Amino acid sequence: MQWKNQLTKTPYLVLFIVLIAIGVGTASALITITLAGDVQVDGDLNVDGSITGNTITNLENRVSNLQNALCSAETCNGLDDDCDGLIDEGGVCPCDPLNPESVCGVDNHCSPTQSGIPVCSGPTGLGGQGSSCSSSDDCAPQLTCLNAGSGLQCLQWCRVGGTDCSSGSCLSASVFIESQEWGVCVP
Repeated sequence: MQWKNQLTKTPYLVLFIVLIAIGVGTASALITITLAGDVQVDGDLNVDGSITGNTITNLENRVSNLQNALCSAETCNGLDDDCDGLIDEGGVCPCDPLNPESVCGVDNHCSPTQSGIPVCSGPTGLGGQGSSCSSSDDCAPQLTCLNAGSGLQCLQWCRVGGTDCSSGSCLSASVFIESQEWGVCVP
């Protein structure tokens, strides 16, 4: 005795297995996959758990196609877009000069550029706000070495027009991350 579970259109993958005993130690199964329409694939479920049948390859192809349709190129959105178990990998997220560790790693800098594509560099030094320096490598992670009128000093990065400076103001350095202009905090 055989019966089928008829399904209406649904956007979800639905897998129904109906087992019908044919004799001692054997069983048959009807496998139905519904993907925004009624698609039915029939096969046999064997005692060892394997599934055989002329349309099983078609079923495997449809499942593979579904996975490929759901996976896409990685983008910066906090999700695993390419279904590889990693989130936002491959440099898809620009680094943040005020939180360089998130993309560049511990003890590294994130520096805005004139092109708008930030660059990770390091290792960083220990120089704090206002410390003299000869390069950004002398400065702590959220700082850069820049001459803002008083010689080369380690100065904290800030978003021009933002509120990143705890005191003083944000002096433009004419560098960007995407369309955001960045500068340094000066007294």
